[in-house]
Amino acid sequence: LEMMSKIGLPIRESLKIVSEVLDAYGLREKIKIIAAEKVLTPDDVVELLCYGADFINIARGFMISAGCIRARTCSGAGGRNCPVGLATMNEGKRSKYLVEEKSRHVANYHHALVHGVRSLLAVMGKKDVSELSMDDLIQRVKY
Repeated sequence: LEMMSKIGLPIRESLKIVSEVLDAYGLREKIKIIAAEKVLTPDDVVELLCYGADFINIARGFMISAGCIRARTCSGAGGRNCPVGLATMNEGKRSKYLVEEKSRHVANYHHALVHGVRSLLAVMGKKDVSELSMDDLIQRVKY
């Protein structure tokens, strides 16, 4: 918990700094930036791309679409078991996990995510994510 909330910089600030440093050293075209954070929705994806990410790793949204209830009792060193059978070594629970049904949910999530990103790009007058930049973000200022 301490690592999640107290250590490091937020992803947006980090992306901006890394992108600027790579630009300053002429390395931006040679090094790709992968962003992984709490990405669930199309606007999350577009925002991280604007901040300089070249592509996004998404786990949470796909796990939730596959049935994860975020019980934090996944199979692991503690001998715990995922209550839905998604991330467990318990054969009994795994055998009850509905793979075909859940795979459709995952595919639907992916389709909706990509469609949402394309819709946002269209609204922004863009044809491709490579056209996104910090200039496309609106900065909110607190008064």
